[in-house]
Amino acid sequence: MTVEELSNQLSQLTSELESAPDDESKFELKLFAHELEKQLIAASFDPLAELEALSIADSEHLKGLIDAVEQAIEDEQRRTRLVLEVIAIARTALRVAGVAIPGLIS
Repeated sequence: MTVEELSNQLSQLTSELESAPDDESKFELKLFAHELEKQLIAASFDPLAELEALSIADSEHLKGLIDAVEQAIEDEQRRTRLVLEVIAIARTALRVAGVAIPGLIS
């Protein structure tokens, strides 16, 4: 639901309340609708307001995750190099043994 749709629904609710009989619940609903509309308008002007609620610990945790990802990348690169070395040794051994490897250009 977009902000505009929510605003339209609140306006519609306020209009419908006009025809309702006057009592305490009508008054409370009108107050509630106006408060929601006020908050909606305020939030639309400052969509980043909730970012202030983020703590410094969250960014510190992110730095730790970045370090962990970088370490995982380095580990994978080392593993890839090792696999390539094993493949090269195996090719050499098969070539020395005289085994033809289909699809491999010498």
